Amino acid sequence: MGDGGLVLMRPEGTFLAVVDGIGHGGPAEAAARAALELLRQLAGPDLSGTLIRCHDALKATRGATMGLAWVNRVTATLSWLGVGNVSGVLHPNGSKRRASAPYMPQFGGVVGRRLRPLEPSTVPIEPGDTIVLATDGLRRAVLGDAPPARWSESAFAERLVETHANGQDDAYVLVARVAEDA
Repeated sequence: MGDGGLVLMRPEGTFLAVVDGIGHGGPAEAAARAALELLRQLAGPDLSGTLIRCHDALKATRGATMGLAWVNRVTATLSWLGVGNVSGVLHPNGSKRRASAPYMPQFGGVVGRRLRPLEPSTVPIEPGDTIVLATDGLRRAVLGDAPPARWSESAFAERLVETHANGQDDAYVLVARVAEDA
């Protein structure tokens, strides 16, 4: 109940977010809902600025952990960062070879409680690459498993939750594939 996410298309790019309200029950859900509503308004390429504004707005709540990503259509790059127990990975499309899939940089803290200066990481992307963002209810190691090419994004996300939820917390997974026009 306290986890959620969103995908928002903008003319210059796509904004992705996963949020986990701290704790359980109504207060965690209220924190996550407040964060997602604010993110809908702030969605854009300035991830550090977005986190600072969320931090200020969430001080009246329990706070939240967040993973934010910006897919820039013009530069064909992915900028991303996470605060707290969230994770993310970029799986290359089948035609690319990388030594390992890049992971989203993670910073300690809680948005609304403790936040230090943050700098997103930016990596190149290509059509067919798959971005996976998840809250802490999913075993982090599973994110290293590349999605089967024939599976839809939603089918892969559902499968990850069904087979790899840790059972200790809510789990939310967002899977997005980079389109040809990205």
